[in-house]
Amino acid sequence: MALSIKRISKRVYNRFVDDEIKSSLIDDFGKKHGMDHYRTFTFKEKKILLGVKMDGKIIGAICLRINRGSARIGGFAVAKKMRGKGIGSALLGECRKVARAHGCEKLWLWTLPAMPAYRFYKKQGFFEEARLKRQWGGKDLCVMSRFI
Repeated sequence: MALSIKRISKRVYNRFVDDEIKSSLIDDFGKKHGMDHYRTFTFKEKKILLGVKMDGKIIGAICLRINRGSARIGGFAVAKKMRGKGIGSALLGECRKVARAHGCEKLWLWTLPAMPAYRFYKKQGFFEEARLKRQWGGKDLCVMSRFI
């Protein structure tokens, strides 16, 4: 059999994968439990963007991605001149509140251990769950989390 691999549209991909995953889960767990697992698997992530302004300018921003009992920190930045003034801590604190209000029990993220952000997250109560060796441009990448 000759295979022909080509790019496909997002719509075609989603329809095919959705149908196959649903079918596999029903085969593996039965109709009722398979559909429960399917709904969990296909649950849409909620993205919440938070920012801090001073004199009308953004000086810090964070992306919180909520998904079934956990919340992931996405992009997170504080203006260089404003670092060390509690802005990052305040943004993470607000993320914990929002995540808790959405029923989440855990906050997690990934970062590079060679960056100052790693030490910042440790001070904020995050712990290293996994380290992927030479994952990001030859550098280690850490998955960090904390319960909220």
